[in-house]
Amino acid sequence: MIQSIAKRLIQQRTLGKQFFSTSHINQEYIPNKPEPLKFTPRNNKGPGLKNNHRSSPWTESEVLKSNEDHVVYTWGATDPMRKSSISIARGEGIYLYDYKGNKYIDMTSQAINNNLGYGIPEPVLNSITHQLKNLHHVYGGLTITEPRAKLAQILNDITPADITGFVFPLTGSDANEVAIRTARKFTGRHKILTRYKSYHGSSVGALNATGDFRRSFAEQGVSGFVKFFDLQAFQFKWGITQQEAIKNYLAYLEEVIINENPSTVAAIMIESITGSAGALVNPPEVIQGVRALCDKYNILLIMDEVMVGLGRCGEMFAFQTYDGIVPDMFTCAKGLSGSYLPLSAVGFRKDIQDFFRTNPLGWGTTYQGHPVSCIAGYEVVKYMLEQNICDHVKQLEKVMVKRMDELINKHNCLRQGRVRGLFGAFDIVGADGQLIQRNFSDPTPEPVLKFKKRLLENGIFQWVRAPVLHIAPPLIITEQELNHAFDMIDDALKVMDH
Repeated sequence: MIQSIAKRLIQQRTLGKQFFSTSHINQEYIPNKPEPLKFTPRNNKGPGLKNNHRSSPWTESEVLKSNEDHVVYTWGATDPMRKSSISIARGEGIYLYDYKGNKYIDMTSQAINNNLGYGIPEPVLNSITHQLKNLHHVYGGLTITEPRAKLAQILNDITPADITGFVFPLTGSDANEVAIRTARKFTGRHKILTRYKSYHGSSVGALNATGDFRRSFAEQGVSGFVKFFDLQAFQFKWGITQQEAIKNYLAYLEEVIINENPSTVAAIMIESITGSAGALVNPPEVIQGVRALCDKYNILLIMDEVMVGLGRCGEMFAFQTYDGIVPDMFTCAKGLSGSYLPLSAVGFRKDIQDFFRTNPLGWGTTYQGHPVSCIAGYEVVKYMLEQNICDHVKQLEKVMVKRMDELINKHNCLRQGRVRGLFGAFDIVGADGQLIQRNFSDPTPEPVLKFKKRLLENGIFQWVRAPVLHIAPPLIITEQELNHAFDMIDDALKVMDH
């Protein structure tokens, strides 16, 4: 009996109750009785294949209907982006053709990536076809393949001797994510310094590294990214003369590094030539100064070649247009595979490569080092070298400079331009002489909309995002074709003059 009472007393104290107490204060917590969950079953099957899946190709009306019903656009609201888009049926050479047979010269190589235009060189096609038949895919983290080995070797052959190790993701965003992670892992530091006028990709880390207006889509997220100004500022000059401006700019950048604490900075990441912001070509002394600051403070220099690499600027890599510049890492994509298949690459300095022989990088995707993509990249690089594409680009740079200068002198809607190889851009200004649409959240100005419309009427497909007008045709364009395109742009610019 006594043992039973003692046992009950222990149980009641464990539950927080007082023995013989009838109080409801400070007693055992009584939760709600759980309500039964109400599951409503729904039909999880599709409606079944429509009849048009049995016919190929689709008509333009079928394409437009499916696009309107199901396709979501990304960098802008879907409806206005769809209305400004044109339906493309095929491509050939430098030309795009719509469903009515109208042809357009692609003067921006889409997103500055279709470097070899439309159509595929026979050696590239044959190698891709063979690889698809022989071994379409194995996981790069568990296997060794000939395509990846070949691509790594040929990139090693055309880059500085310091660059020996390579990783092969799929997109430019992926490549920059790898570079950022590599820098942090290798140095043990967290901060990455990038320019305000920059674009490094759309994934969370790469978009936080980005400086232009698109970073607002991801600013809630990742820490460790510090922005600094470009030499080309909107509102002021760094000095009266270029020499003074460069000196002051590099002093400013060093001030940023010092105030951020150099021991916390893993890397400075810059585009070799700033792309989306308008082909911002830096004086060699600026890039050389950035390299010197990185060496002084033991900071890695990452050069983003995603847009400007692979012949676009007259060398296989744009950093090679600056005397003596060798990055610690570089990234490339877009033109690496001619856009025939998704492919990007990250190149590492040898000591960085050696570090990861015994330390995990901690990155990977299912399709890294994809055999078909890698063989496409290998054959494209070989083709460019064999066809002397870079020499062709250097020759056409003279035409770019001449014709762009003529347009600036003729049209008051243009203030200035910049060119390196077949990569150029104009700055568009309004009647007040100021850059048009500097607040990127504003709707596209009416004169720019009229200009885009006239371009299409003149047979020019052009990427126009005010205040910048890019000029970046496929690298296979001829001098005659380039001059004709400039004639058509010349006519279209009249609608923006004031």
